[in-house]
Amino acid sequence: MGIFLLLSFGLIAQEKTFFYYDDGSIESNGYLMKNKKEGVWVYYHQNGKIKEKGTYKSGIKDGPWVYHTEEGKRDYYIEYIKGEKIFQRWYNHKNNIRYFVRYQPDSVPN
Repeated sequence: MGIFLLLSFGLIAQEKTFFYYDDGSIESNGYLMKNKKEGVWVYYHQNGKIKEKGTYKSGIKDGPWVYHTEEGKRDYYIEYIKGEKIFQRWYNHKNNIRYFVRYQPDSVPN
């Protein structure tokens, strides 16, 4: 089953794709377009809880990504532009502390 996007030059097929761990549980899922990851992808720990979730554009991480511990707690957040980190935030659940780091990659104008 696929989703089709109507663009000015025609239909582009996006194929929902699943990858699995050896035990048969889902490792990740998302869409492929021209054999590259596109749109929202979700990765899972082997226990079935979400490990990370974010967006790809033409196979490159772009936009917000949220990462979780095996227990399902939010662990950290990274914002990407064209695959380069521009911002990162960590969570310390034990002490309820958040840490921030801002990056200035070459692809981002000053």
